[in-house]
Amino acid sequence: MTMCPRVPANGKPSNIGPQFDNVGTYVLQPGTSTPVPRGGIGELCASGKLVGRGYLNRQELTAKAFPTFNGEKIYRTGDLVRILHDGTFDFQGRKDDQVKLRGQRLEIGEINEVIKKAHKSVEAVMTLVLKHPKQQKDQLVSFFVVRGEAPGATKPKICCDRDSAALIPKLVDACKRKLSTYMVPTHFLPVSHMPLSINNKVDNKILKALYQDTTLDALQQLSRRDEDGDSAWTGSEQRLRTVLVEMTKLKASEIKRSSTIFELGLDSVSVVGLARRLKKKGFATATPSLIMQNPSVSQIASALSQAGNPGTEGESARFEAAKQRIVAFANKNSFGITERLRLQPEGIERIMPCTPLQEGMIARFLDSEAPLYYNSFPMVLGARADLEKLHEAWRTVVAATDILRTCFCETPGGYAQIVLKQSPLNWEETSIKTEDFQDAASSGLVKCVAQNRNLYSPPFAIQCIRTPTKRVLSLNIFHALYDGNSLPLILRDVESAYHGAFHPRPSQFTDVVAHILSTDLELAREFWKEHVKPSKPLEIDQLRAKAGSQASADHVEQLILDLSIDGLDKLCGRLQCTHQSIFQAAWASALSPYCGPTVSLGLVVSGRSLPLDNIERTIGPTFNTIPASFDVADAATWKALIGAIHSFNSASIPYHHTPLRLIQKWMKRTGEPLFETLFVFQKDTEGVEEGGGLWKLVPGKTMADVSTPSSGSGGLDWANCG
Repeated sequence: MTMCPRVPANGKPSNIGPQFDNVGTYVLQPGTSTPVPRGGIGELCASGKLVGRGYLNRQELTAKAFPTFNGEKIYRTGDLVRILHDGTFDFQGRKDDQVKLRGQRLEIGEINEVIKKAHKSVEAVMTLVLKHPKQQKDQLVSFFVVRGEAPGATKPKICCDRDSAALIPKLVDACKRKLSTYMVPTHFLPVSHMPLSINNKVDNKILKALYQDTTLDALQQLSRRDEDGDSAWTGSEQRLRTVLVEMTKLKASEIKRSSTIFELGLDSVSVVGLARRLKKKGFATATPSLIMQNPSVSQIASALSQAGNPGTEGESARFEAAKQRIVAFANKNSFGITERLRLQPEGIERIMPCTPLQEGMIARFLDSEAPLYYNSFPMVLGARADLEKLHEAWRTVVAATDILRTCFCETPGGYAQIVLKQSPLNWEETSIKTEDFQDAASSGLVKCVAQNRNLYSPPFAIQCIRTPTKRVLSLNIFHALYDGNSLPLILRDVESAYHGAFHPRPSQFTDVVAHILSTDLELAREFWKEHVKPSKPLEIDQLRAKAGSQASADHVEQLILDLSIDGLDKLCGRLQCTHQSIFQAAWASALSPYCGPTVSLGLVVSGRSLPLDNIERTIGPTFNTIPASFDVADAATWKALIGAIHSFNSASIPYHHTPLRLIQKWMKRTGEPLFETLFVFQKDTEGVEEGGGLWKLVPGKTMADVSTPSSGSGGLDWANCG
């Protein structure tokens, strides 16, 4: 059918050349008569005079492999290919190598290749999805032959000798290092030889019968490995265990090689701290993404021990380049900024470009008549709170926090953020004759915005409202200065300053900006093009109808989960996932009836997985919105859906700061929304609402923009889980 007569030095061995002149070819979606777009992967089908009549005396197989297409008989080869730019075919594997297990697509050929390369003594491998008569679910089972075994003429048998059994842990470790968790076989069975059919292919029926005839005790005996004795721990694993003991306060005996970070009580936030601790212990390649994708102790240690990982070098080079760009930006724009803002150069502490998220919010705010992204947080003061002392506490915190002294200015190279050396606290006091302070707080927010519409002064102000019986502090702040993690930190600092126990934070937002701007955009482009999938528009009218016929444009529905935090932690430990993965799966499943099997969401991420000490305690807007596409219909079980979502969450961590406008450009969706709903997951922060008796936070005015700062969404719906 095809032939590549000469493979060039820079060519791919998978290029099988163009079709023969006397052969017609089609590339169709497997199992259908639908051609795939040029460059897409599909099944190679042949037409023309070389196509035979079919299989002798096998009518069912003939009908399947020799169908009629466009009025002529074709032969479906079962080979997966894609057409390259020059008309040649690139071989991608066999169609029958792709199977599904619990909703996940598995590449059997890839699994076999990893096992075969795991140890030089492995001669042959065959992996099948099989169901044992004593078990309820399908399992992934790999049969392997050890080199040197005599084939024999009899049926194959399970080899229970010591050498074969000792090889299994090495194969398991190789699979865990190189494959996704769902692709790691449940059972590894050493067999005397591979049974062959009359066509000289592996006889899967004999292997299936062999597996089903093997007792569960025998399978468990082969799977059992002495992994908890000290002799089984490698040096890397012991160093990792030491760090985990320090971090979790558990005993060393309570941490097993098979223990996962979720079973040890860590989550996506604490994993950032773990990665930082591991870097300090000499594990240079430790990142939150790597840890999340390799959750067990043995997997983490193995992944960290891989040599030749260039990630750290590249990360460092990108960070240094980002710092140089920031310096160049400041040098180029400092004169224009001082002229426009009417400032003296000595009054400026730092000039930096805005992050993509900040720039998006500023642009949307300036284009709108509404005070978008300006929020008001009223706090009813306690009876014993000293207002003058509290005023001074706010002054102290603003003087020590760079982002609260930051204003903004347009430049030819984009918006700049300018940190002022000194910024007087915008504090205003007012009295009203009623107890309804919300109207006064809303009016104060509008006045605050009107006085600083161009953002040339720090968009941060405090209004003190006196009613006949109470005092209320209303914090008015622009979202380009803070995120959900920052507000509790600001309020804690004010409380500490009030009590004379304030210490400036070791890391400021100016330390973070270079890290945010150092995302590897080439890798990000590949990642998002692979993971962002098309989906149907959300049927908004149906959702509104569900909310009730009288529902307005703004509709809030609160659901309380009938599950304790301890119960949720245990569930995460069992499923090896984070809390948010479970809630994201629930939200995607709820939306699926209104937008089809593929659900596209905008995920608001904290963006605090950066390699910076004290990043989790830094005040500033590190968050971002990223797109996510989840195939709800493709997941056979809840566990499979949660696992797929957790895998995406883990893999996306290095790309959390990719600008949405770039993703839209890469996906060729400029002007078209990437998603129509936003999902926010945030844990409640204990004690902040009460302020140690100084205040009590109450709901205030929020001016969000559901189309997101970078215009990635055109929808109306939010899911806020906390």
